[in-house]
Amino acid sequence: MDSLERKAIAVYNFNSSEENEISISYGDIVIVLEEDPSGWWIGKVGHEIGFFPKNCIKYINTDEEIYNFKSKTTTPNQSVNIENFRILNNYCWEKTGEPFQIQIKKSEKRGKYKGIKKYTVYEVISGNNRVLRRYKHFLWLRSRLIERYDPIQIAPLPEKQLQGRFTEDFIEKRRQALGRFLNQLSHHPVLCTCPILKHFLHASDFNKWKRGKRKFEKENKSGFNLYQKIDLEKLTNPSSEKEINLEISAFVNHLHEIEKKLRLIEVSAFDLINDNYQDFSNTTLQLGSSWKSLTKPDQEYKGFTWKEPTVESINLESKIYEMGINLENIGNLWMNQSNIHYNKYIQIIKKYIQCSQVFLETLKKYEKLDFSQKNSSNKKQKKSKQEQLQKISAIIKTEVDLFYRNRVSDFKWAMKEYAENQISFHLKIISLWENFCPYDEENNINNN
Repeated sequence: MDSLERKAIAVYNFNSSEENEISISYGDIVIVLEEDPSGWWIGKVGHEIGFFPKNCIKYINTDEEIYNFKSKTTTPNQSVNIENFRILNNYCWEKTGEPFQIQIKKSEKRGKYKGIKKYTVYEVISGNNRVLRRYKHFLWLRSRLIERYDPIQIAPLPEKQLQGRFTEDFIEKRRQALGRFLNQLSHHPVLCTCPILKHFLHASDFNKWKRGKRKFEKENKSGFNLYQKIDLEKLTNPSSEKEINLEISAFVNHLHEIEKKLRLIEVSAFDLINDNYQDFSNTTLQLGSSWKSLTKPDQEYKGFTWKEPTVESINLESKIYEMGINLENIGNLWMNQSNIHYNKYIQIIKKYIQCSQVFLETLKKYEKLDFSQKNSSNKKQKKSKQEQLQKISAIIKTEVDLFYRNRVSDFKWAMKEYAENQISFHLKIISLWENFCPYDEENNINNN
């Protein structure tokens, strides 16, 4: 192959059918990276790189050629077609659809280029739809939603990890976190009907998925222009600008304080797991091994029954060995419990720390806009910014109230899950002891 980097324009459409190919639409700018006598070249469209047939493109030399080509064949991009949204009285979103449940039932490790590059795919299920998605597709979904619906709060994703990302434990934790991310979107009164989310959940065909991705990537960023689609007519008792500013300011302080408290819980829970659960597990396992050793003779130790064995002494020795096994089983339960405790307890804390950070980033944008409006000297511009600020502040207040309501339900769920898990765990320990020492008179050991 010959390496180069030349600019070209697409004169034909090409829909990719393999993962190492790129789709090209008429009029796309293609950066040709490598030519090959086979006729399959390597090029770059946007951020995507892959193979495409050479007869789909035409080399160009100047930007003027691009302009002349596009002016003859294409129309200017239209703005993002976002539907109208209403904020109702008491600052609640008017539902655009019904919330629905999304599941990520399983994950699978895969590889390409003969195993050189490894990745994990997740099976995403919504209703009768099943699609396979990689972590990078979740990143794509979130970035598109932010571009289109900012300042609506888009839930954070689990963080990237360079090392250990193919361990079973990490994949399972990420699977659960990605499921929570999707369900926050599907239960949001506005985002649940979002066409980008629908495409993410429904496009199982590879070509359809790629075409839809390209379509949404070409849309203009809407950002804070979402306010143009907000209808406040049903907001009968709106708060004043001063009241909203005071509430937002109080909310910022609250976020800072709650983040400190949540981090304190996170550290305490981590210490509990590492210093207590795991130490207790290891100590219990050692204790079980010590009990078992009591029944194992060696060169110096003749065993627990050193005289002629009797039925009673043999039964007792067997029971001592069972005691060791029982303690080892309990030690293993505690070891497993440390992982379950982490998943159920820490993940909800981390989620809200991340949510707080996302909210704070949005509020910084709001403060800049507020400052710009107050310092504007142009009357028309000032009035326009004031109307814009009024709608954006209404969106933020509505999202703040939604955040409070979701926080209540999320923490109730987390505490219920944690309590039920603790009950189940301790019942398992009780069951082990009950099976070890049955309460029947025949097997009672009397010390009389």
